[in-house]
Amino acid sequence: LLGPLGALLAGDPADELRLIGVTGSNGKTTRAPWCAEVLAEGGECAGVVTTLGARVGSRQRGTRLTTPEAPELHALLRWMRDEGATSAVVEASSIALDVGRVDGVQVQVAVFTGFEEDHLDHHGTLEQYWASKALLFRPDRADSAVVVVDGPWGRRLADQVEVPVTRVATTAEVAADVRVLRWRTGTEGTTLLLADDAGLHRVRSPLVGQVHVATSPRPGRPVAPWGWTPRRSPP
Repeated sequence: LLGPLGALLAGDPADELRLIGVTGSNGKTTRAPWCAEVLAEGGECAGVVTTLGARVGSRQRGTRLTTPEAPELHALLRWMRDEGATSAVVEASSIALDVGRVDGVQVQVAVFTGFEEDHLDHHGTLEQYWASKALLFRPDRADSAVVVVDGPWGRRLADQVEVPVTRVATTAEVAADVRVLRWRTGTEGTTLLLADDAGLHRVRSPLVGQVHVATSPRPGRPVAPWGWTPRRSPP
C-alpha cells in the first residue's frame, strides 16, 4: 500500500525513468554505481540509490537504509528525474523486497549478482532469504533479468523466472549467454575477456575482486548483455 501511495504522491517517477534493480548477497553496493557510470557513458543521466546514499550527477542525498522505505524511494526517484535523470540504478535488498519497499517500482532490468547465507535473523531460513531475492524478478516487477549462474541458486533463479533472462557465467562448466573467458584483478581494477553470440569483448572495470567479474557490462554497448539499447555509444 505504501509503495503505490508513495508513487502517486511523487507523480509516478518510476514511469519516467529507465530503471535497473540490483540484488545479491555480495557486490550490489559497488555494482550499482558502476552500472550508473556505464549508463552515463552511453548518454544517460543516471541516478543511483545504494547503501551509501542517493546520487545524481554531483548532487547527493543521504539515506538511512540500503533500500529506502517506499515513500522515500519514490521521492528520491522524483528528485532524480527533476534533476535531469533519464535512468536510475536501485540497490534492492532482500529485506526491502520482503517488506515492500520497492512496491510500485517496475525495473527494465533486474540483476542477480550471487547468493550466499545472510540475513537469517530476518528471513529465518536460507530458502526464505532466496525467495525474497527472487521477488525482484517477477513479471510485475521486472521486464527482463540478468542472472549470474555460477552457483546453484543463480541457475535455479534463471530457470524459473518468467521474463527474458540473460545468463552470465565465469566458468566454462556452466551454460550461459555471456561468459567470462579470462579475467585479472589488481589495485588498478579488473580486466576481462567476455564472449557472447556477437564475439569477444575486452572490458576494464575500476572495481577489484572476483565478486564483480560476472556483472561487468560490455564495452561499446553499455549494459549490453542486459537487453538495454544505449542512447549513444561511449567514447
